[in-house]
Amino acid sequence: MYTLMQVDNLSLGRQVYEGSVYNIDSDSGPLSVLLVSLGVLMFGKSPFGLRFMPLLFTAALVALAYFFGKELFGKDGFGLLLSGLFAAGGLALTVGRLGLTFSISAFFVLLSYFFMYRFYARGVSSEKPVGTALSVLLSGLAFAFAFAVDPKTVIAGIGTLVLFVFGAVRHHRAHAYNQRKARREMSEKNAAPNISEEEMQANIDAYEEKSSALAADVAYKNRLIYLFFLVSFVLGTILVTVLSSLASYFSYVRYYEADPQIPAYGIFNLI
Repeated sequence: MYTLMQVDNLSLGRQVYEGSVYNIDSDSGPLSVLLVSLGVLMFGKSPFGLRFMPLLFTAALVALAYFFGKELFGKDGFGLLLSGLFAAGGLALTVGRLGLTFSISAFFVLLSYFFMYRFYARGVSSEKPVGTALSVLLSGLAFAFAFAVDPKTVIAGIGTLVLFVFGAVRHHRAHAYNQRKARREMSEKNAAPNISEEEMQANIDAYEEKSSALAADVAYKNRLIYLFFLVSFVLGTILVTVLSSLASYFSYVRYYEADPQIPAYGIFNLI
């Protein structure tokens, strides 16, 4: 009933009655009611219409659990096991089939973990740096949608930040290892017996050239991952939250502003 009241606030326009209550976004985030409203728009104001989108995201959550399990352990069997645990869990069997948004926020949280784990496990490829670094961007965008559905998911999403830090540390350690390897190879070549000074200098020059190339490569990768993190986790979260609040804001303006053309209450005040 509460969710349908929120949907009504979006769809009834200026049909305000005595004793009306403005219920938009006072329980979850601004995106939650918009997603549930899609089911109501397609199938009417009915239990089926109300529950369609949460159930759809519950099914998607079970499917995502399969791909996450396969990513974690590299085998289909583990993916099926993890998806089975999700399907048999309380989220799927209870609130996931009701007109509530817990399964929607859980889907986006798990999607954020999935992409961030890919960054942690695979790193950033020198052959395709942008393509592989996109995992950070996609993780942040998934987090942005989770936050817009329910801001309390920021607690569940803290682990993605931890994974990002660990992934960045692994990335820097891999660079340091490559630098040490290049220097060791140069030292072994110069330690060979009967090597001339010209050959030693050539080995040193080759090492310095390779070291510079490695440094340039890691600098470019660092710019990518930190830029993607900032754009998605910070700017993306703000943008998605503001955009998904527009419908709620204009409903509020229609309901309560004396002059809706010149509202005294801004969207950031509402958020």
